[in-house]
Amino acid sequence: MRLGLNIVVLALAVLVCGPGYAQDNAAADDTAVDVSTNYKTIDVVESLTKSKSKSRLSSALRNGFAAGDQALFVNMCDNYFLAEWTQPENYHRLPSLHQQFRSKLQSCKDSPTRSFFNKHLLAKLQEMAADNYHPAVRYNSMKLLGELDQTPSTGIRAPATPLPEALPVLLRAAADENQIDTVKLAALLGVARHASVLTDAAARRDVGKAMSRLATTKRSPGTSSEGQSWMRCIAVDTLGILTAAGDQGSTAKTLLGIVDDEEDPFRVRVAAAHAVGNLTFGNSAGLNPDAMVRQLGRLAMSACNTEIKECKEKGRTISPRTLKSRLIAARIGLMGTDVLRVKTAEGGAMSLVEKSEDRKNATAIREQIDSWIGLLDDKRLMKKDEPPQDPRARGMGRPGMGGLGMGRGGRGMGDTEEDKEAQRKKASDEIIKEIKADLKGFAVLVQ
Repeated sequence: MRLGLNIVVLALAVLVCGPGYAQDNAAADDTAVDVSTNYKTIDVVESLTKSKSKSRLSSALRNGFAAGDQALFVNMCDNYFLAEWTQPENYHRLPSLHQQFRSKLQSCKDSPTRSFFNKHLLAKLQEMAADNYHPAVRYNSMKLLGELDQTPSTGIRAPATPLPEALPVLLRAAADENQIDTVKLAALLGVARHASVLTDAAARRDVGKAMSRLATTKRSPGTSSEGQSWMRCIAVDTLGILTAAGDQGSTAKTLLGIVDDEEDPFRVRVAAAHAVGNLTFGNSAGLNPDAMVRQLGRLAMSACNTEIKECKEKGRTISPRTLKSRLIAARIGLMGTDVLRVKTAEGGAMSLVEKSEDRKNATAIREQIDSWIGLLDDKRLMKKDEPPQDPRARGMGRPGMGGLGMGRGGRGMGDTEEDKEAQRKKASDEIIKEIKADLKGFAVLVQ
């Protein structure tokens, strides 16, 4: 998946649950966590904490259940592993507790054993995700549900097969307006995992329809605008994972509508452009390739105009990382790749362009975007907190040039922060001037 989903998880969790969630659901030290006493908990059965019980269950999962092991699993699952999740003092340990339990499940190679615990967990985790447990507990419950496997991985080329019975549960949770947003998010991540290996045509259509609805839903009751945009990003990513352009190009049209909507957050528009680049078109039935190219070009133009406007209003220098990421997204939508040396479309909208005049216009759009991306590689734009490109910036330069023991490490002679800032300002002004000049002609290409 394109998005860094762990970052998305934390970002949305903070948005919908407040800053406390970030503390509760991240590895941390012994810092006290302020948690509500109103959340439901499950008492841990102390006798199950003994190493003998845990060792027996681990062996049973690895070797297959014998007589009495099914009851042991249910008892350990409900009254030890999952019960630990619900204890307030363990909220900050949930990622590690989740991973420990998941690792035990993944150790199972016996099909009947896996079938048994999958059936139990499918019901138990649904109940926990829906009940009044702490949001972090509910999130991890739905996340684990999305991670249940019908068959385990047997190597890099033989990934695990997600449990098919979990997919309808995930889709319902993602669409449930009464469900809290952290659970919706976990459900969406599970749907994306299923989509990456989904082969059943009917299931693929169901996922595509559900994700298209969510991708175009700008507001939901009880959901912040930031939270909504993050969930839309995952839905958009999932459409790209499915790779299907849709009947008469319906999915492609949905994504391009988002790309071209200036009222949408850039993160959603960028995700949609990436997803367009992932689609497999086959043919252009129902689609207008020239219009598609222009829509993606307008994303690039909008990105440039927005960056220039913000630089002026906020009195800052150009942000090469932000603008470049948006331009690269437009290029991926056009070409199916962000590698600048690739000049022939491997996918994306340009792969559908057939008319000579349209190809000429599309090439001009792509070349201008490539030119802007190249401008943003100017090293003078690098901020002081970005990774240095020159070994001397790490205090390893030649003697007399800011190296070890020779003045201030990491700076050449006369290369002060004030000098660097002046260089950035000058470079930024020059690049903005050049982009603004280019935009006049570019607007004609994409209108």
